[in-house]
Amino acid sequence: MNLPHTEADSAKGSYDKTVAEWVYKFLVESGEPAKPVLLSKLGGRIAKEFGKPVRLLLGRGITLSQILSEQLEGKVGFTGTQGTLAVFLDETATSRRDEPLPRLDKVLWTAFFRPIKEGDRRFLRLKPEVYFWDGPEDSAAPSPGWEEIEPHRIPPEELALPQRNRAAYNAIEEWFKLRGYVLQDHVKAENSPQARSNYSPELNLEVAPLVSNTMTSKGIDALRHLVLSIPEKDRKGYSMPLDLLAALLL
Repeated sequence: MNLPHTEADSAKGSYDKTVAEWVYKFLVESGEPAKPVLLSKLGGRIAKEFGKPVRLLLGRGITLSQILSEQLEGKVGFTGTQGTLAVFLDETATSRRDEPLPRLDKVLWTAFFRPIKEGDRRFLRLKPEVYFWDGPEDSAAPSPGWEEIEPHRIPPEELALPQRNRAAYNAIEEWFKLRGYVLQDHVKAENSPQARSNYSPELNLEVAPLVSNTMTSKGIDALRHLVLSIPEKDRKGYSMPLDLLAALLL
């Protein structure tokens, strides 16, 4: 299939629907529609089918994942991240598409929604308060009770917001199940049936502080990062002058 093409046409999204429909048909006819297919692999097939690279078909700044999440909403799901992002037919997506997401602890949500800087690792603890910490690639968990959030669990930024919210929530659910934690313990109290009916997933985009709401001081944040950078078994060997503590906390 070769289509007449100009870059101006692409900018208007002329082929968005056509490409999405072709991908949907490809997945249906693959024999394993629920098996994820790498978007990088699909890109090559699309280029061969349409006679143009995906970036020219869709226009500058538009990604294949964006088009599929928008045009095939309720029909497909995504897994992986960045170079390993894959798409598959999701028979349950339609029934879950309009189901409101529970409102979770803001820090917990941000830990699974905010992208991890390349070369960093992210660790999360749930008690005594939810807190996450990003450190260099060679970092170890700060102390017992901290566990890593693997980068592949963070949904790609280019996904349409409803799919990105759903992917983040699914990642949290899976992470909790694998570790035997109870997610319900971190659902906000106002998450009543009435509150859920008026809830928009976009509200989960609120960026939470890296510390709890009762500890928002920059000095406390700096002090906490300093303590977390020292292995728990080695902390007895350190001391800090009171005037330095005062400068951080007052």
